[in-house]
Amino acid sequence: SAHSILYYVSRDDPRGQIPEKPSTDPQYKNWEKGVENWYEKKKGVVLKEPPKKECEVEDFSSFLPKISLSSSSDITSSSTTFTVSLDAPYGVDTVTYSFDGSVIGSTTAKPYSLSYDIPLEKNNSSVLLEVEVKDKNNNKTKTEKNLTIHF
Repeated sequence: SAHSILYYVSRDDPRGQIPEKPSTDPQYKNWEKGVENWYEKKKGVVLKEPPKKECEVEDFSSFLPKISLSSSSDITSSSTTFTVSLDAPYGVDTVTYSFDGSVIGSTTAKPYSLSYDIPLEKNNSSVLLEVEVKDKNNNKTKTEKNLTIHF
């Protein structure tokens, strides 16, 4: 059966031992009576089962930034501009460009393009251009493109 807190705790010493005779507290009968009444009412009530169906998780991928690199794969000039097209429902924070694994610059404003002078030693080689967009909620999306350089 259910009991009031005074059954388990002495008001004079809340951290002390469980009272041997809780009924010696002058408020015990009042408190215990309320709990007994509540318990009698609830005893015959059948509690509902908790839901068994799992919560459906919304697909948030539609809210992630999307990025498309519109620059050519064939680079024929040492001075070039890389350009991306973006769709970022939460707004763009930063677009970061990496060339062969090293960050070469970033932008925070339209048109989100970056001008870059390709080092002469990269002529007649193939390199990887990576572009990452971070939105204002810190969601990130990355795209990459292999570039053939000959100028």
